[in-house]
Amino acid sequence: MLRVVLLWPLAPALLYLLIVGSLVLLDAEHVTLRAFFLSFLMCGLMLVLPCLGT
Repeated sequence: MLRVVLLWPLAPALLYLLIVGSLVLLDAEHVTLRAFFLSFLMCGLMLVLPCLGT
């Protein structure tokens, strides 16, 4: 319960990142942006998943 409350302020930011990320991934021209976003998303998941798991 407490973890959900702590993660709740991050929800809009994560949703925004997912929307922007999907648009970036659909744009095949910006390969560098795709690689940057994927690495950024993986780092974010590594930070968030342990919080969800414990």
